[in-house]
Amino acid sequence: MSSPGLKISQIEYMEYVFPLEASKFINNQTVCVGKEIDGEWDEELCETEVRFREIACKCNEARAQWVSVWTNKSRIPGPQLSWLQA
Repeated sequence: MSSPGLKISQIEYMEYVFPLEASKFINNQTVCVGKEIDGEWDEELCETEVRFREIACKCNEARAQWVSVWTNKSRIPGPQLSWLQA
């Protein structure tokens, strides 16, 4: 139960879908990034969801003005996804 005058805000997310290029995809290194108007590209603005033949980026609607998919070589690669080999 919330107290009077306390407002609980809910962050709204927009989903952007990009085609997944299996030859360029590296698990845990291929990530969605968002960019604020005057800010830097930031992985924290988006969640990355890998689907069959696509990457879905769920990004903070209020903050991410631009969305892209990058390969971040500083992240440790994850196991290769077997269904990408087909």
